Amino acid sequence: MSVSAWILTALLGAAPLPPSAETHLLSGAEAFRAGNYTVALVEFRVAERMGSAEGSWYAAASLVKLGRAEDAVEGFALAERASAAAHDALLDYYRALACYQAREPETSSHRSAQR
Repeated sequence: MSVSAWILTALLGAAPLPPSAETHLLSGAEAFRAGNYTVALVEFRVAERMGSAEGSWYAAASLVKLGRAEDAVEGFALAERASAAAHDALLDYYRALACYQAREPETSSHRSAQR
């Protein structure tokens, strides 16, 4: 079992979810591992709407992988307000990456303006 699958399993064990929310979380995790981030985002959003606090965190990570850093930063902020305890070190990494990437275009255009 991969580390991310183990983390997801541990999180799912911590909070009982409706069976279909758990199914969507697991489907999202499979799609994420396979590099299909659009499908992962959809699955995590469905799980989120079905009551999964973890779905918000993983949806935000999917947004990072899709290159939507600003949306991801907002997603992480919303996930933290909804359930601060539902994250782990890997999600903290994706959150930091989103914050870095969200500021990067601003820095690049600032550099161009200085030339």
